[in-house]
Amino acid sequence: DDYVLKGSLGRGVNGEVRLCQHRATGELFAVKCLLKSRLRAADEVARAYAERQALAEIAAIRDCAQWVPRLHECFQDASHLWLVQEYVPGGDVLTLLQRRGVLAEAEAFFYVSELV
Repeated sequence: DDYVLKGSLGRGVNGEVRLCQHRATGELFAVKCLLKSRLRAADEVARAYAERQALAEIAAIRDCAQWVPRLHECFQDASHLWLVQEYVPGGDVLTLLQRRGVLAEAEAFFYVSELV
C-alpha cells in the first residue's frame, strides 16, 4: 500500500520489473515483482534469495557499487516477492545494447572496467 504501480520496465522468466511511486514521498522506484508460483524449483528460490542478499550487501558498500541500483526494501504477499530498487532512467546495459546494437570500443572498455 506504500507504492502505486506504474508501467512495465521489463519482463523476466519469473516476473517483471515495474516502475512504482512511493505514495508519501512521490519518489520513483523500480520494483521487481517475482511470482512465487514460478519459483517452484529449489534452485529458483535459492537464486531469488541470493539476488536479494547480494543487493543488500552491495547497498551496504554503496561507494563501491555506483552502477548497481540500490535496494530500498523487500517484502512479500501471498503471490509475490517484491524487491524495491532505486530507479535508474535509461535502463541497463542489455537495454543499451538492444537499442544501439554495438558499443564503441571506448564505451565497452568503460563498462567492463566498472565491473572489475
